[in-house]
Amino acid sequence: MARKRAAAAGKPAFAWFPAWEKLQKLDWLLVTGLAFILTFALYWPALFGEFTNWDDNKLVLENESVLSLSPANVVDIFVPKGGQTYQPLRVLSYALNYAVHGERPFGYHLINLLLHVAATVALYLFICALLERRRGPHHGNRCAALVVAMLFLLHPVNVEAVAWISSRKYGLLAAFLFLSLYLYQKAQLGSKSAYAGSWGAAWIAILSSPFGVTIPPLIVLTDLYVDGVSNLAKLARRLPIYLGFAVIAVVILPLLMNVRKSDEVAEIAKPHYENRTTTFYSTVNGIGGYTKNLVAPVGLNCRYPNEIVHGPTGTVLLVLFAIVGLSAGAVWSLLRGERLGFLCFGWVVVTWGPVAQIVPISTIVADRYLYLTGVGAFLFLALAAEFAFERKRSLGNGLVGGFAVLAVVCAVLTHQRAAVWRSSVALWADSVAKSPHNYLARNSYGQALRKVDQVDEAEHQFREAIKTYQQYARAHHSLGDILLNERNQPEVALPHFQVYLDDLDARKVPLAQRNALAYMNVGIIYGRRGDMAQASAFFETAFEIDPTNSEVNHNIGVMHTMKGQYEEAAQSYEVAVSGEPKSAQVFLDYHLVLTKLGRTEAATEVARRGHELFPDSKALTPAHKK
Repeated sequence: MARKRAAAAGKPAFAWFPAWEKLQKLDWLLVTGLAFILTFALYWPALFGEFTNWDDNKLVLENESVLSLSPANVVDIFVPKGGQTYQPLRVLSYALNYAVHGERPFGYHLINLLLHVAATVALYLFICALLERRRGPHHGNRCAALVVAMLFLLHPVNVEAVAWISSRKYGLLAAFLFLSLYLYQKAQLGSKSAYAGSWGAAWIAILSSPFGVTIPPLIVLTDLYVDGVSNLAKLARRLPIYLGFAVIAVVILPLLMNVRKSDEVAEIAKPHYENRTTTFYSTVNGIGGYTKNLVAPVGLNCRYPNEIVHGPTGTVLLVLFAIVGLSAGAVWSLLRGERLGFLCFGWVVVTWGPVAQIVPISTIVADRYLYLTGVGAFLFLALAAEFAFERKRSLGNGLVGGFAVLAVVCAVLTHQRAAVWRSSVALWADSVAKSPHNYLARNSYGQALRKVDQVDEAEHQFREAIKTYQQYARAHHSLGDILLNERNQPEVALPHFQVYLDDLDARKVPLAQRNALAYMNVGIIYGRRGDMAQASAFFETAFEIDPTNSEVNHNIGVMHTMKGQYEEAAQSYEVAVSGEPKSAQVFLDYHLVLTKLGRTEAATEVARRGHELFPDSKALTPAHKK
């Protein structure tokens, strides 16, 4: 009877439970525990994954900015640098990871998972507070917020933003963006001191990722959802608050616009960013892919091929028609007073806007770009289901069952998707299997295979990449490197290196952004021909690009040795052994040159240093013992 009376009073059917009020006050703690358990259960395979060869090396392992927490280095992290995206808190988070975990990937994955938990809880609190502003302490607020939070946590399209170490900025962004929005709602509910916390969280979000510039429009969007257009005077009174948040975007935007097109981005993106009409059609076409991945998240890929569209295809027209229809529906929702459609569609537009190719980027479709955007769809689904339930209570069991099935399906797919991120080989094998003509994925797969000494399969992947896109310069360079250094076919390798170098010249890539090893390899080929003039020219260019590179200096030392220039050779060898030597040969060559120069003690010391690094080298052992 108590249960029936509670339901009749418009309360949850389980409100009769004596501890219900206490549980409501601890809801955030219960949600945190649930989010923690589910996240670690689903992402367990990724937690023990490796660093991938997709940006993890560049952003962490080879990034000098993360190697120290000295005051000078921390200050330098926060100094804007020309041509680089300004996201210092992401870099600082990697530096903290490096200080504790070094080059062990477990700690980096652990932080990513904890950020996903934090983002889920902050999202739950934000939706609860937003709905409370809109309709008071309604009994469905927590239920709707929980559905949204669980869909966010479980949806497989979000795996990339969580399992990929290089996606750290999305976890930081989401956690602090949702926190900022939550605290803003609390301020509107009467806790005025929450404004400072909201503003501070907004700063943390935008210093973690440029997408934090979406916070000011999202705040206005939530106010329009709560107050509607009939209360514009109330919105106008909040103008000083809006301006306070807008300052964040005004300060950061000039830094965001200062990003140059890197060598890699320019090569990947050039089919679509050089022509604004093509960019527009390709972007609109990509919206179809985003919709499919959100609604039916199967066949997800870490690297979707850029589908270049030059005109109004059927998919483009369908998407444009849908956009017009949804826009009209959102405006109608706002004017009619319901405003749910306006909020959800507006959320999608605002959070997806930064990747809409307004400022051209290399990727047209990527799962990580839905990490925030999907929340708009999840909220619409949750509140639409609640609306249907309230209109027809008999739908209740069906809706609960439907959400349960959806949660299980998402959980299974997410667990499977997380396992793909356990290694570079697994990641790119999955990508190539789903997109056999994706030359970008094949090149990355080949590099991963070569690193684990699967040279034959790596060569096959590079050749397949070139077969798909004849002018893909990076694959030519990768193939040339194998042909020269693994197959000992320098003359066969040379044309592939030449394609790569010609592409750099055609795109007028600055010398500082070029690959020193490509010039070094060509220099080696000319050296084997006996053309020392050409070899010297390429070695000098390689040295100009990267004067501290161990391999470059080793080969320059060899060239000087062949010319009998032993002093110059010794100088180059010293730089080579002081860097990151790849083999014992450089120590042996240095030892021999010092011996020719009569510096016996120095020669023995070099052999000893080499033996410490390469204890299995038989060539160095006798020299070391002398």
